[in-house]
Amino acid sequence: MWKRMVGTALSLLLMALVLAPAARADSQIRIVRLSLVEGHVQIDRGGQGFEKAIMNMPLTQGMQISTDDDARAEVEFEDGTTLRLAPRTQVAFPQLGLRTSGARFSTVQVDEGTAYFNVRHKGDDDFRVAFANREIKIDHSVHFRLDLGGDNPELAVFKGELDVNGPQAHGKVKKNETLTFDADDSSRFDVAKNITPLSYDAWDNDRINYASQYASSSYSRSPYSYGNSDLNYYGAWSNWPGYGMMWRPFGVGSGWDPFYNGAWAWYPGFGYTWVSTYPWGWTPYRYGSWIFVPSYGWGWRPGGWRTWYTVPPVYNPPPLYHGPKPPPVTTVIGAGSMVPHPTVVVDNGVGIIRGPRNLSPEGFVPRTSVNAGNAAVVPRVHGAPARIMTPAPGTGVAAPGSPLPIRGGRSEMRSPKVDADRPMRVGQGSAVQRSAPPAHVEHSAPPARVERSAPAPRTSAPPSGGHSGGGKISR
Repeated sequence: MWKRMVGTALSLLLMALVLAPAARADSQIRIVRLSLVEGHVQIDRGGQGFEKAIMNMPLTQGMQISTDDDARAEVEFEDGTTLRLAPRTQVAFPQLGLRTSGARFSTVQVDEGTAYFNVRHKGDDDFRVAFANREIKIDHSVHFRLDLGGDNPELAVFKGELDVNGPQAHGKVKKNETLTFDADDSSRFDVAKNITPLSYDAWDNDRINYASQYASSSYSRSPYSYGNSDLNYYGAWSNWPGYGMMWRPFGVGSGWDPFYNGAWAWYPGFGYTWVSTYPWGWTPYRYGSWIFVPSYGWGWRPGGWRTWYTVPPVYNPPPLYHGPKPPPVTTVIGAGSMVPHPTVVVDNGVGIIRGPRNLSPEGFVPRTSVNAGNAAVVPRVHGAPARIMTPAPGTGVAAPGSPLPIRGGRSEMRSPKVDADRPMRVGQGSAVQRSAPPAHVEHSAPPARVERSAPAPRTSAPPSGGHSGGGKISR
């Protein structure tokens, strides 16, 4: 493991030195989404060392992801391109940038294991896959599998085709074909007219089908594709008089708080960033704002697409509401060594419902014991996945205590002490703001639901990974 990490770090450093002159002319402020975490997945956020990954963590240039024997992960890019990691896989992102022309450039370096790519190429975007001292430039949409688990690297194309260039040879891999490289001679490769199935092919297809089925973004008007499927699966759009179209998750009451559970993760150059552990918790926490409507509760209003927030603005909060506040910027000592800016997980005892439409008291997961250690694991409750918890003072959210009461299938809101330090700014965007929203609702009745053509009926959660290994969702 140590040799693998050192080798990856050296590869990233060398690639960064080579690409540095071209990168200076381009903006590096770009994020992609860690959209799935199952099992023991680790992440290195830019040289800070590997730690437990949390679903919905933003990924930036220079980061790495590693999956253990029982783990899987998924990365979702802005245009809907996805990368899926089978167990025992490690990848790095030496390039994630935006050119002055607006075109995106991405390089994914696969160091070991099996990775699935579903690339949706658009315009002048530049997407490359590096592996085993080779690099493939992808200039059109294609779905393929890269397997480094055997003696020789293999590329299997499920849809579309790939152009592979070697030092002395050129090859085209078409649909339902497999290209095998010679590990000892980079100029040699063979193409077979078939694909040998692997155990995680079905999982990859299930995730693609889920994303396609719920990909509509009719009301968000987002220029990005990532996160749209989860919004449509876990919630609905309504017309809130005075505010316009806003989104709200299924099965939550007026006492629900969008910042009940999550984590503060440190990003060099941006500071602490709020990471929501809700399965839909990507777009509503990177763009737009949360607005509280009396007698109805919180809703998310889209917008602000030109940048991304480290924590989204909050408007019109209820009295005594204690909104999200980043922890102090400190360096702590743990396990005998210095650990800069640890991830701080906030848990206030309220999970998310078992199904998108069915609300029941069992669907909410009460908080159990809390260990003050840096990697305390809370046991599974009601089938919820285990999570890492590091509650700490100064998080700006009510400290974990006894489980919140459940009344009529809804969680009741706490009213923590008001924080007088707001408003404030963190990284790319503002933190909680107590100013009034742009328009005020003149009545307290719930907004009318806007009817639209619904996707195919669903009876269960997204296939094999619609929830976070670090979040709280019961099945």
